[in-house]
Amino acid sequence: MKSKKDTLIKMCDQLEELKNNNCLFKNDISEARGIVMEYVGNDHDKYLQLCAEVKDHQNFGEKSQQSLSVLIASLSFMVSAFCLLNLRAMVAVWTVALLFVACLIVMLIQIVCEKTYRSRWINVIDVVLQDIGD
Repeated sequence: MKSKKDTLIKMCDQLEELKNNNCLFKNDISEARGIVMEYVGNDHDKYLQLCAEVKDHQNFGEKSQQSLSVLIASLSFMVSAFCLLNLRAMVAVWTVALLFVACLIVMLIQIVCEKTYRSRWINVIDVVLQDIGD
């Protein structure tokens, strides 16, 4: 992902902050519509850019899962190959592999926790964009 926050993430953070800190919060759709309309205005390019960001973020989970699957399969293959070559090295290889997998799980949990509320807002913004586009 980019180091700089994109517009969609800023909107999600803004909506979450509004929901948590504003007693006048109406509902998800109306608040999201207001923020999206404020950003988009009459600029069709901004609308299209926001639609592209929604699709990009919706595909992120799928891409991450595919990458993680390839990584785990590669790691399993390397461990199996080392085990066939040298039985003594098996313990060391399994230890390194388990530490590596544990680090991956911690990173994955962190990503999932961070994206939970954003995913909900991304879906709301997607509905609003579809409504605006009709």
